[in-house]
Amino acid sequence: MAAAIDPLMSSPRSRPKDKGFRLDQVQLEAKIKQVVSRYGLKEEILDDDIDEKVRCKYVFVAGAVQKDKEQDQDYHLFRTYKPEKGRSGRTGPDPKSCKVWDAISATGAAKHFLKPYRFGRTTYFDENVPTPHPISRLALEEAQHLFGDKVPISIILNIGPGIPGDQDVQQLEQSAEGRITKLVRTFSWPNKKSLKQLLRRDTQVSSKSASDLEQGLEARIRTKLQEVYGPDGAERYYHLGPDFAASQLSLNDVSAIERTSESTREVLASSKGKIQDAARQYWVSTAC
Repeated sequence: MAAAIDPLMSSPRSRPKDKGFRLDQVQLEAKIKQVVSRYGLKEEILDDDIDEKVRCKYVFVAGAVQKDKEQDQDYHLFRTYKPEKGRSGRTGPDPKSCKVWDAISATGAAKHFLKPYRFGRTTYFDENVPTPHPISRLALEEAQHLFGDKVPISIILNIGPGIPGDQDVQQLEQSAEGRITKLVRTFSWPNKKSLKQLLRRDTQVSSKSASDLEQGLEARIRTKLQEVYGPDGAERYYHLGPDFAASQLSLNDVSAIERTSESTREVLASSKGKIQDAARQYWVSTAC
C-alpha cells in the first residue's frame, strides 16, 4: 500500500497540487476501497453487529481540526459506535455517514504527508508537525464519557512513534518544495510574503521543544489519573515509544540511522581487501 500511495514511487498520474505531500490522498482512498471490497468488509465505520464479548467494543480515531491563526487545537472523534445519549462528549461525525476511508483520510491529514481533508463542514489537517497531541487525554475523556468519571481503568497504554529529529523534519520541509522553488529560494532575495514564510520555518517548534511538550502532556495525564484514582493512579499510565535524544542515536531518528548505516557500509567497503587477506592467511595457516 505504501508504494501505491507514495507519489515518489507511484505512477506519474499524481497531481501537481499534491507534490507538497509525501502521500497521495486520492490513491490512498482508492486503495482502501479495494481492500474493503476484496475482503468483504463494511464501508461504514459504525459497527452495529459487534459481539458483546469482543474486548475492543469501543474504537475511535482522532482528527485534528484545521485551526485559524492562534486558535487552540480542537479534535473530532471518528467512532465505530454511537455516542451515548444525554452525555456530553467530544464532537465527531455521525458514524452512520462516515466511511472507513473518510476516517483514515481525515485523521491522517498532516503537513508533509497528506493534504487537508474535508468531511461535512469540517476540514481536518495537522499543521503542527512535530508537535505531539494529547491522545491519552482524549482516550480518558472518552472513557469517562461512556462509563462515568470513575470508570474502572487498569492501564492506559500510549504507543507512539516518538518525536522525530530536527534533520528529519527539515528533510520533510525540503521535500515539500519543488525544484523551481528551491532554485528561486537559493538565488533570489525574498519578498515580504516569502520572508514571513522563511521566518515561520525558522521559528518552527524544534524536536527538543516538541519532546518537552510531550513530557508535559504525560505529566498532566498522570496528575489527572492521580486525582481520579488516588495515589497509585499515575502508575496506570505507560508510554511505549522511542525517547527523543538530541545527543545520541534514537530509534525514530531516520537521518541519524541512515548516516550510521552509510558510514558502516563505507567502513566495510574500505576494509574488504584487508578482511579477505586476513581470511586467506587464516585458511593457509590452518591448512598447514
